[in-house]
Amino acid sequence: MHNLTMTTHATHWVPDTDNFSVRLVLVRHAMGWNAKEAALACGISPQSWREWELSGRRPRDYEGVCKQIAVRTGCNLIWLMAGDPNPIGGAPAFGALPREDSNLQPFDHKFAA
Repeated sequence: MHNLTMTTHATHWVPDTDNFSVRLVLVRHAMGWNAKEAALACGISPQSWREWELSGRRPRDYEGVCKQIAVRTGCNLIWLMAGDPNPIGGAPAFGALPREDSNLQPFDHKFAA
């Protein structure tokens, strides 16, 4: 099980996103999916998704898998891969507009107070 460290500020908390598995969980929760739904929606086997979330291991094709997830969910690729809270130009981790042919809805995710 992962140790999710949290920094508290009044009623707000910030998860430690230095770990790929934590970022994967955050993406999944932002989309409102369970692990199986997330895996299938992103073209990944549910067994692999569960392993990455629970073991902390990264996929063999880390960049390729992260690109698949980012395209499907609208999360920021650099954030997903590296955990940088302010990736390139201060773009948010989430909030990218979905493609016009997509049924995804934008998600405005803010970690800090």
